[in-house]
Amino acid sequence: MSTTNGTTEPAATKDAPSSTDADDPIPAAAERLAKRLRPVIHPGIQALGKKTLASFTWERQGKRQSTAVVLKEVKDQRAGASNVIFTLAWQPKGGKEVEIQVNATITIQIQRGRTALLLQIRIYDGTRTVNLGRGESIQKWEAGEKNVVVFPYPSSAIGVERAGQVWFPKDPSSPVVTRELGFEGKATYGDLAPYWPQFSEKGWLVELPPLPAPLGEAMSKEVPESWGKTVLAFAIWAMLVQPFQQSESGDAEATVDPTAYGLPPVASYWPQRAVNLDPNRVYAELSKTLLLPWHLVAAACASLNAGKHVIFTGPPGCGKSKLAIALAQMVRNAEPVIATASPAWTAGDLVGRYLPRRDGKGLEFKPGFFLRAVESNRCLVIDEFNRANIDQCFGELFAVFAGDPVELPFEQALEDTAGQAAALPVTKAVDGSVAADGAGATGDADGTTLPAPKEPRHATVRILPTTYTRRHSARPEEEGVAYRDYKVSPEFRLVGTMNDADRAQLHQLSFALLRRFDILRVEAPAPEKVKEFIGERIVKISDTMDKAAYQFEGQGTKELLQRLRAEYLEPLFSNVAPKNGGAQPFVDLVAERAIGLATVEDILRFLAEGLRSPNEGERVSSGGVKEPGLAAGASYLAMGLVLSVFPQLDALDTVRRWAAIEHILAVFHREGKGAPFVHIEGKRDDKTGKVSYQLVKPSARSFRPKDINKDNEISIPEYLIGELSLQYQDIGDDRWESLVRPPAGA
Repeated sequence: MSTTNGTTEPAATKDAPSSTDADDPIPAAAERLAKRLRPVIHPGIQALGKKTLASFTWERQGKRQSTAVVLKEVKDQRAGASNVIFTLAWQPKGGKEVEIQVNATITIQIQRGRTALLLQIRIYDGTRTVNLGRGESIQKWEAGEKNVVVFPYPSSAIGVERAGQVWFPKDPSSPVVTRELGFEGKATYGDLAPYWPQFSEKGWLVELPPLPAPLGEAMSKEVPESWGKTVLAFAIWAMLVQPFQQSESGDAEATVDPTAYGLPPVASYWPQRAVNLDPNRVYAELSKTLLLPWHLVAAACASLNAGKHVIFTGPPGCGKSKLAIALAQMVRNAEPVIATASPAWTAGDLVGRYLPRRDGKGLEFKPGFFLRAVESNRCLVIDEFNRANIDQCFGELFAVFAGDPVELPFEQALEDTAGQAAALPVTKAVDGSVAADGAGATGDADGTTLPAPKEPRHATVRILPTTYTRRHSARPEEEGVAYRDYKVSPEFRLVGTMNDADRAQLHQLSFALLRRFDILRVEAPAPEKVKEFIGERIVKISDTMDKAAYQFEGQGTKELLQRLRAEYLEPLFSNVAPKNGGAQPFVDLVAERAIGLATVEDILRFLAEGLRSPNEGERVSSGGVKEPGLAAGASYLAMGLVLSVFPQLDALDTVRRWAAIEHILAVFHREGKGAPFVHIEGKRDDKTGKVSYQLVKPSARSFRPKDINKDNEISIPEYLIGELSLQYQDIGDDRWESLVRPPAGA
């Protein structure tokens, strides 16, 4: 429909509700709200008069510049018209005024049985759409509930979040200064302040003003004015984000250039290096939860800052997964997409594949982990990286990492979802058959909307690298083909992890992939740091379970735990002064990278649970065992080693594995004698019903391990050897027995 001044109103949605929709109350509620909103927007905007709405100041390299947005004109509204046409003028200081015509309307859309009440702003050649209400939220809003809406996050608008941080900050009182951008910017918005959107990871949040009164009822003049301000704030927002979705074909209108408004060019929002991790700040943050050497954090920050992806290697429990996730989050200041690789992975898991539709009507393309991360502008963390055939999974991505676009053998439907276009940016091919991003593509996140088509359009899925520009593409685009583009942000990073046991398989990765990754070994913390770690955890256990622990003769819980720490835990895990000599002595299980700190913590928790009594302060008789508390604690510690450490010994080479076994057994076998292996047994008195507890030494005849010393008792070393002999059945009995057999002549 054309207006008297030649502009085009947004077309009404064909399936908008009518009076025949009586069976569904939501379309009727949407229609009532639309009738209340449409009449107030024109007078609300007009009431503001020709005045400055917002001003923007920014400084770069000592040069201060400013610009302002002024409400220039409000067109007279035709009788019965649902849209409002007005002109905003940008007035850069010392520059030429730029006028932009805006067409605003309230519409209703029903798709797949869901009703949406929309505010649409037509500007340039595209339409921005924000959902004022959808489904049941429409009824709740009509009933008086507050309504906070999200201005849609433009997809394929790389860098738009930086404009959000500068011009739409959560704290308007302070300017945003970023070392990466190199400029300071601040917006002031006067009367629009209550309705000026605030930027967040989800989008731009705005609490809508009160609803206008139903037709015929009185209302204060502030209500129309508040809605006028809301529409104007949305229009200015649309102008500020539009340049970040501008077509790269070179035919974009000059009015989309932000420098014409007096604002910084789009390129200036990009940092000289997309990732700018400060190793000192990162190390301070990571040190709160992880024990890591500083040089590892510094190397990781330098690699990510330099544009490389990284893979962390280390033993299970060393903290590499937590490190990967924490760094990936710091890169984008957003939770990364996290995936765990498996041998069953294919390219479909990373890139995407056709999957059945939820409604059972055929198949549809579903993005994989990589495309989901790219689409949401987040990093990707792949745990257990080498469990998958990465070369096979990354097939299409080699070209992307090399800076070339890749067309996938898939098509994705471009369909509207519940009244607001889905996050599907579309790029037109050279014949211009499909509108460019933000200029007519249907999409929920980018807010660009066309009237709902009868049949969803489809476009070829394409991945665009960071450096891609259509003008300089080495691959000519096929004429007449529409593309659903996923553009990789300069800030995108892939962070992988793999166990030391898989490190030998790194040679299986192609050079094309390896040269784009830095492989970082997660070093074990110094024994002194591990000693501090154990001490802190022991104190915590003592404080939390003092009275809940079994009570042993002549030994309190805190004293017992400190004895266990000194005699067993520190020699096993934090051997500051190793006693075993040789050219290459085995230091301890952590220093030799057999396990990580997370495994040590698991063992400590297991030990604590073993010493926890079913009722507070249950006493345990010694059963003839010397130092019963120490014997019980050492036995539970040995069981914890079997559960948490023994499975990880396979990651060591044969020589270091045997050295680790010798080290473990030496801790429990001193001066030719092994610590006794005991367990706590409860017996109920049939008469009183009372349960008493005592230490019991299991008999060799009723226990699986061999009685190497032939004393009909099982020591902890004998128990451990019994478990190890089952794990490594290729080792003969003589070699096992030599570890605990008394030396000749003893």
